[in-house]
Amino acid sequence: GSRVIPTVAANGSPAFGQYKPSESGDGYEPWALQVLEIEDGRIVEFSFFLDTETLFPLFGLPLQFDA
Repeated sequence: GSRVIPTVAANGSPAFGQYKPSESGDGYEPWALQVLEIEDGRIVEFSFFLDTETLFPLFGLPLQFDA
């Protein structure tokens, strides 16, 4: 039930904000910033960063959104 939103690149790599359903059941809250490392057209590394309060605003991602 999570949602993933593309954002600006992180050090030149594709990045996405991952949101999980909020505990109240009203919308979504941040879960992780996901960063992909691509080589020769293939994903070779998939990193998750959980400090969403700091990172999401830096990447222009909202700290919550409605369903």
